[in-house]
Amino acid sequence: MPIFPRSPVIPTCSVWLRCGLAVVWLVVCQTHASLRAEEGPMALGSAKHLTWNHRLFAQVDGVRFEMQRPHVTGERLLTGDRPWESWQLGGMSSLLHDNGKFRLWYGVSHGIRNGEEYAVAYAESDDGLHWTKPDLGLVEYEGSRKNNLVVGYSSVVGQVFVDPNSPENARYRMLVAIYPHKPGDPPRYLTLLSSPDGLRWTAPERNVVREGEFALDTQSQAYWDRDRQSYVLFTRMGPWRQVGRSESRDPFVFPPPVHVLRPETPSRADYYQAGVTQYAEARNAYFALVPVFFHPGDERGQPTDGHPLLRFRYMGNEVSAVAPDTLDLHLFTSDDSIAWERRGEHEPFVGLGPDGRFDSRSLYPGVGYAVVK
Repeated sequence: MPIFPRSPVIPTCSVWLRCGLAVVWLVVCQTHASLRAEEGPMALGSAKHLTWNHRLFAQVDGVRFEMQRPHVTGERLLTGDRPWESWQLGGMSSLLHDNGKFRLWYGVSHGIRNGEEYAVAYAESDDGLHWTKPDLGLVEYEGSRKNNLVVGYSSVVGQVFVDPNSPENARYRMLVAIYPHKPGDPPRYLTLLSSPDGLRWTAPERNVVREGEFALDTQSQAYWDRDRQSYVLFTRMGPWRQVGRSESRDPFVFPPPVHVLRPETPSRADYYQAGVTQYAEARNAYFALVPVFFHPGDERGQPTDGHPLLRFRYMGNEVSAVAPDTLDLHLFTSDDSIAWERRGEHEPFVGLGPDGRFDSRSLYPGVGYAVVK
């Protein structure tokens, strides 16, 4: 899973996490379990089931779930070495392991020149460590098509997924947020693009979420849920920063999102985006790497690094808090993608690097992961 440090100016690298399939201490159940008495036995068959699914058990005693943090290898896998990446690289990204190849769609920007100018670029790898940015010849940038851009209008990548219900010429779907690029453009909206190969994409046509209040200055995502047999969308909602969810049988029409992840102490920390992944190796298992924004101060309200108490207005409220104004990644799990449980007793799943290092202030998760056997 790629993790992208982000700075206010130039994020120039990504970091790869190497971790086992067990992101918390898990037991795989492959036979019948002792279930809630009122529900009776549940036939599990041969499919794997993870013990964070509370519906499997009538009672659990003497078991402690302990989060195992991954080892951050520290490689700089992608760097901003192209003009269209000069201001931002990879703050939002989507990963697929597709036909034996790692494929990454990532956000880029050369800066805010004429409105909000963002685009989607593409990279690929055979091993997940060594990446190439192929010259695709698809999108014109400053008079040339010699680049790795796949979507060139002002768009912010959400998630790329393979849609099992679509025809071959629309096998790949990409949720994107379209930003206004010139006077008269509509406000930001979410739309779904289609592609036969993940490279050649249709133009945006319509807003897929027409009602509800939500923010589009972070990564939204949508995918086909094989267990629920429906499309699921996550985006950011207010007040403050919270995670909203919507579900539909039609990927082009979603009802208004509803809150599913709310910060416990929004005056000190909130949730910047969802970072949800459906676990491919088991049924009814989801995890989320949520970037928790400490703004400013930590969840205990304690001063850090000697920063003074700050007083300011935020979302119409008077706030008194302390620094450091950072983001790190926290692990949440769910058995239905609706009810979530935070793991690790408020310790980060992926923490910040030492002060002054490229990953010392803000971490954002890419969407998607790969199981390599």
